[in-house]
Amino acid sequence: MISPATPTAFETRNTGTTVEFEATISDSGKFIDIRFNLDSTELVDIRSWGQGVSTCQQPEFEAQKLNTAATLTVDRPHLIATVNRTPFSKVDPESATRVWFAFATCSIKYALYK
Repeated sequence: MISPATPTAFETRNTGTTVEFEATISDSGKFIDIRFNLDSTELVDIRSWGQGVSTCQQPEFEAQKLNTAATLTVDRPHLIATVNRTPFSKVDPESATRVWFAFATCSIKYALYK
């Protein structure tokens, strides 16, 4: 008897670009500690295997991630990291030869509420 293939584990993947950061201002107000997470995920293919009732499909994703922390001087630009795609990128094979720079400039804006 042939039984259909049944997946036993699932993982949710958000596609698109997600940016998360947390900033903490120093007591002097001259420095900011940041934690920075960037995730850019794209669906590149749907893989199939098996045959007949035992056919399964699984999505294939390509992701670029940046997770870092830094102490920045207020109002000065800082190079946080460099990011580039894998040389085997299916999303944009030409971009694998390019290096992307991630810069951050933190400013403090005070709001007075009455």
